[in-house]
Formats: sequence, structure tokens, C-alpha cells
Amino acid sequence: MPIKSFPPTVSLKSKCDKHFEALIHLVSANKIALKFDSETPTDAQFNFSAYIDSIGYIGGKLKAVNSEFKHGLKVFELSDLGASETRKWNEAIKIFSHVVDQKTLVKL
Repeated sequence: MPIKSFPPTVSLKSKCDKHFEALIHLVSANKIALKFDSETPTDAQFNFSAYIDSIGYIGGKLKAVNSEFKHGLKVFELSDLGASETRKWNEAIKIFSHVVDQKTLVKL
């Protein structure tokens, strides 16, 4: 039986077709906090995709909640997830060890 694991990174694509890779720091049901290693994007919205073992690919849009980086992190709101992808996302965060509540993400 495969072991489910949350991906450590997410792939992002901006409206101008620029690609970024970001480390996933915190997640919740509708928000995600990302850390960018090299290039810091200035875009406010991205298409994203991630692969989660034994669950599959999840894709949708991320919209920046805050314009600045706090503690090296930028918080995004998940949008445009279909019913199937929402179910996959919720299953994935159940097994992710850094799930936080909305109040914690608001503090970032």
C-alpha cells in the first residue's frame, strides 16, 4: 500500500507564463503559505499544480492575500478548485503535519 505524502513544493505559473517553484510552509482548507528560495514573484495571481502520492494531481489558482512577504512567506488563497480537486486537497491536508487554522494564517 503506498504511503500518502504531501508534496514539499508547488509549481506556479504566472499570467505572463513565468514559472516558479515554491516550498510549501503551511496549508489550510483554503489558504497556503509559500516560501520562495531564489526569485521572488511580484504577481498577485498564479495557476498552480502539485502531485500528492496516491491522491493525484491538484491544480487551480492562487491569489495573493497579502502583497508583502512576512517572515519570508507569502500567503495565497486557493480558488477555482473543482469538487474532485477540493476533495483531494482536503484529503491531502488531513495527512500533512503542518495543517493550521485560519487564525494562524491570518497572523502571517
